[in-house]
Order: sequence, then C-alpha cells, then structure tokens
Amino acid sequence: MTLLKKVGYVLKLRIIVYFCSLKIIPMAKKNKTATRSTSGKKSEDTKLYESPEALQEQLSKTQQFADKNKNLLTGVLTVAVLIIGGIFWYQWYVNKQDVAAQEQLFPAVFILRKIH
Repeated sequence: MTLLKKVGYVLKLRIIVYFCSLKIIPMAKKNKTATRSTSGKKSEDTKLYESPEALQEQLSKTQQFADKNKNLLTGVLTVAVLIIGGIFWYQWYVNKQDVAAQEQLFPAVFILRKIH
C-alpha cells in the first residue's frame, strides 16, 4: 500500500470520528433490553451442539439440501474455480508480458542513459 493511500485512510477515519463526536453521524448503541432478556437463556447454537439429536437433524437437513440442489452447487463451485483460475492466469500473463517488455526496452533505455 502506498503512503498516499495510507494517509487517505487515516484522513477518512479522522473525519468519521470527528462527525461522530459532533453527533452528526449517530453511533450504534447496545440494546440493553435484548442482552438482559437473553442472558439467562441458552442460545440456539449452544442447544444445537449440545444435543446429538439436534445435530443429527441439522446434518440431515444439510444433506437433503445438497442432494436436492446438486446441479446448482456444482455450477456455483465450477464458476468459483473458473473465476479464481482466471485471476491467477491473468496475473501470470501480465507478469510474462511485463518481463518481455522490459527485455525489449532494455537496450533503448541503456543507450538513452549512456547519452545523457
């Protein structure tokens, strides 16, 4: 990251903090009633992992979803792999082009620097 980008991020952060202190931008507040009402109860996630039956039921639902949407999941996974592969290929191709261009420009730059 360049120094200019870092300075830009710091300035944006300072502007946000400044406007929050002026209460122009409202800051998020904790909902005290929600934390009080759920503090004595177990959450759904805890119940899911503590009960083997609930865990088995959730795994069964997940398996049914995967079986029902097999083609969709395969397509999404294929598209994701193609996009990631395309990104890596593009980076490799651009890097290869840069190296070739530098090799071709080296004699000209060498002569120009020798003249000056």
